Amino acid sequence: MYCTIAEFITTFGEQETVAVSNLYTPSAIAIDEGNLEQALIDASAIIDGYIQGRVTLPLTALQVPATLKACCADIARYRLDRNRCREEVRMRYEDWIVWLKDVSKGIVNLGLDAQVPPESPTLVPDRVYVTASDRVFTDSILNRY
Repeated sequence: MYCTIAEFITTFGEQETVAVSNLYTPSAIAIDEGNLEQALIDASAIIDGYIQGRVTLPLTALQVPATLKACCADIARYRLDRNRCREEVRMRYEDWIVWLKDVSKGIVNLGLDAQVPPESPTLVPDRVYVTASDRVFTDSILNRY
């Protein structure tokens, strides 16, 4: 998990954590750690889906940048908040998904040393390899004449 239960509580406060972790028990006064932990695990899995091509997984606890912890917390909160559907929670979730897409495209760098090097093709002896630039005259251009 990129965010612990304690970090989630620190981020959102105990009252908010009690409220979102007890979806079906609005009168609850204690945090449902099972629900919260599952939401954090699910959020971490979503994050892994976006960053797996950019870093070597799994990340150790020491490698997790603060941005991934915040991202994980907000995604977990969104998943737990599904009964209340608050606009602020949804917008934060959507902002993180856009950010994760940028990470997956290489636009945003997580700043980790464990970057995955790009794959190089395996060369086979006694074969001829040719590389070329993109075509200048594509079918769509030629069809105009």
